[in-house]
Amino acid sequence: MSKRNIKYLDDGQFNNLIESLPSVNIRDRLIIKMALFAGLRVNEIISLNTSDVWNYSGIFSGLDLRPEISKAGQGGFIPFHPTIYNDLLLFEAQYFARGKGFMIINPLFRSKYTKRRLTTRDARRIVVCNTLNFLGVSFPPHALRHTFATRLLRKSDLRTVQVALRHKSILTTQIYTHIDKDQLRTAISKL
Repeated sequence: MSKRNIKYLDDGQFNNLIESLPSVNIRDRLIIKMALFAGLRVNEIISLNTSDVWNYSGIFSGLDLRPEISKAGQGGFIPFHPTIYNDLLLFEAQYFARGKGFMIINPLFRSKYTKRRLTTRDARRIVVCNTLNFLGVSFPPHALRHTFATRLLRKSDLRTVQVALRHKSILTTQIYTHIDKDQLRTAISKL
């Protein structure tokens, strides 16, 4: 296992961020939640098209991640957490209210100024600025992915986390999970 000091949000930071997100605009809120509740990488988030999340019939129940936008071509289905689904309903309404029609190639997340697809740098800035603003410390988007993995492991098992993160190796998945002293103490006391 890696000895790197990997950043992730502890429970208090996670709760503070979630409580603060309603004050963030819907686009930025969805970017943060896609990392925090779906474990998406920043490049996967900015590469999403409108057709990846909704069609003429409405919003999908999950994301069928296209292999061409996923690292190492590891696509897969990611169910939407209810908080993402609810925000997508609001985002879709705003999207169509601005006169945007449904097109398969439309980027889901666009710059407010250039109307072009957001860049990786744009998405990083959104996450770093919002975490710094609400938590007093900046976290990169990948830290939100680590937080997703750590929280998911508490509710499931390592194999489930591996599938959710779309890792080929379970060893890679272990790097993304963090066990604190209280969890270790509780696990040992159950022996």
